[in-house]
Amino acid sequence: MVELQDLRLVGWNLAAQGGTIGLRNADRAADKGTDIIRIGAMLGHESLICHSIIALNIEQAGHWLLVPIRNKLSAPKALELARELERIEEERETTEAALCRQDLWSHLNDRWEFRLYEILIGRLEDVSSRYDPGPFLYQVTRERTCCCSRLLMTDLAIRAYRAEQGRYPDKLTDLAPKYLKQVPSDLYTDTLPIYRLTDSGFMLYSVGRGGKDNGGN
Repeated sequence: MVELQDLRLVGWNLAAQGGTIGLRNADRAADKGTDIIRIGAMLGHESLICHSIIALNIEQAGHWLLVPIRNKLSAPKALELARELERIEEERETTEAALCRQDLWSHLNDRWEFRLYEILIGRLEDVSSRYDPGPFLYQVTRERTCCCSRLLMTDLAIRAYRAEQGRYPDKLTDLAPKYLKQVPSDLYTDTLPIYRLTDSGFMLYSVGRGGKDNGGN
């Protein structure tokens, strides 16, 4: 807990610096947001579920520092951030890997207590979910973080494209492979997120957990 609290304080400090710098220099403020995301990604790499949940929330803090200033970034900085987010997503482990490691740690650390719990309670999925909310909370937090990360990297790539081409792309596939190696899919549909050109620019959004297109609301 002491280590996590230290990281939390570092994150707060970076966020405060980013908010102050953002008033004068969006590119420099974006570097602070990226540092926060890197801290979260580092903490969540090959960690236990409890650490991963906190790490994902740290990443979200970095995302929300970047979101308000994304339209103020220079084209090179927008592209740099898009590619860094893409790298982080590429290196993110699967949910299955994280849950398997948690089970292995529980087997080795709790030994008979964990095995008894698994036999008496853990085999019953509906009962287990009430007594052990960790995996569900991890899954929901991971979905929200990854969804935001994918949308943000695509948004930044779109802005970099417009700065260079003088117009927004007609379709998201125009971003690959020059601006992104591959346009990330909507986490909830496994197809591309919804992208529409508007009079004032563009709309980009995910359908969310509900799986229905509500116009981005």
